[in-house]
Amino acid sequence: MKRISEALPWLEPHWRRLAQARARDRLPHALLFEGPPGMGKRALAHHLARALLCRRPSANGEGCGTCPDCRRLYGETHPDFLELAPEADRPAIRVDQVRDFCTRLGLSPSAAGGYRVALIHPAEAMNRSAANSLLKTLEEPMPGRVIVLVTEQPGALLPTIRSRCQRLRFLPPERAPVAAWLVREQGIPREVAETLLALTDGAPLAALALAEEARLAEREAVFTQWLGVAQGTANPFTVAAAWAEQGTGPLRWVLSWLEDLVRLAMAPQARIKNVDRRPILGEMARTLAPGALLELHGRWLEVLRLAGTGVNLQLLLEALLMDWAALRGKA
Repeated sequence: MKRISEALPWLEPHWRRLAQARARDRLPHALLFEGPPGMGKRALAHHLARALLCRRPSANGEGCGTCPDCRRLYGETHPDFLELAPEADRPAIRVDQVRDFCTRLGLSPSAAGGYRVALIHPAEAMNRSAANSLLKTLEEPMPGRVIVLVTEQPGALLPTIRSRCQRLRFLPPERAPVAAWLVREQGIPREVAETLLALTDGAPLAALALAEEARLAEREAVFTQWLGVAQGTANPFTVAAAWAEQGTGPLRWVLSWLEDLVRLAMAPQARIKNVDRRPILGEMARTLAPGALLELHGRWLEVLRLAGTGVNLQLLLEALLMDWAALRGKA
């Protein structure tokens, strides 16, 4: 098993902090991992669980990856590792789930003097009743229990939950080392790696997922169609029909380009996400008014909000694309 410094090097500072706390017997009973998506919060939680449950940890405290406990963790069958998440097709973690979770957490570890480790994600999915049900467990910690809550929205958690956890904030790391990791460990061309990181605000695993999911190919196709509508070479109704079949993916890409257009229209040297599209976006921005772009961006954002409500997405996209074509026609 790779060490954290090799597998996910940007998490090494967080791991050192946790390993040192454990070595001093000061590991908190409740940890809150908070930060944007794609930073590796859950990966570090699993890494910590392996370290705490491993029978033969390495000198730096990491799990060996080969002992029976490590193998059971990999197989998702370890009795001392608990995971709490929303049930399939349900957005929230319910109070009865939390009650059952707390009961199981209170059982004795399978190994004498060992740990029971629990992971809750996304923690903000707990409704108020569920969160209040967890409070007693957080307020009265049991020896040998470690609970890790993972969230992208710490402000959505009850203040009483946040105050009873030690918080670790996961911020985007320096891009150069992460780009090097994507090139060296994942085999992604450097120019593509830099584009991926720009598109994901520097979140390493989000950048990797974007490459693995072939979404760059989708992005290329959507951009070509969006540009074709602006130039009068693509039919807005045909494009709208195609995009409606793809769900919200095209909407999110267009919103990203509109955000960059607004930035460039106000400041030609502004930092943008779509760095590989800067020349063409910059050229377009010189002929478009920031106010009109902002208004159009707001309308796209509203359609994205409505997309999952059963509205006729194709009709809404047709209207947006017609207005996009008209806006470019006035340029």
